[in-house]
Amino acid sequence: MQRSDIINLAAGPSQLPLQVLEQAAAGLLNYEGTGIGITELSHRSPEFKTLTESLENSIRAILDIPQTHSIIFVQGGGCGQFSSVVYNLLARHYLLYPDLKPEDRVADYIVTGSWSKKAAEEARMITASCGARVNV
Repeated sequence: MQRSDIINLAAGPSQLPLQVLEQAAAGLLNYEGTGIGITELSHRSPEFKTLTESLENSIRAILDIPQTHSIIFVQGGGCGQFSSVVYNLLARHYLLYPDLKPEDRVADYIVTGSWSKKAAEEARMITASCGARVNV
């Protein structure tokens, strides 16, 4: 298989070293000698558990995350984080200020482009259900 020496410098995906791509390709066909690809593994299998434990340990070591903090793996990409951030901040706010009236709970957003606009819209949807509001 031939590869080009073209380098993509656009936002989003970027070039990966050939060795990384070859290892990823091998894992898609036969992950760690299981006979099936990584995308075909059951999330309940011992191989998947080993994979996530190894990944969690690497993340803890690289980012110096203590055992007092949980690391969770979720799907959804960047847009999925729009709601996660709001839910987490709202939950924390409720814990810190339990007696605050719902209409006094406010999330401030600065909209600078299409992605922050989407994040603010998601926050509006979520906060509306609990009486809080979003300032843009």
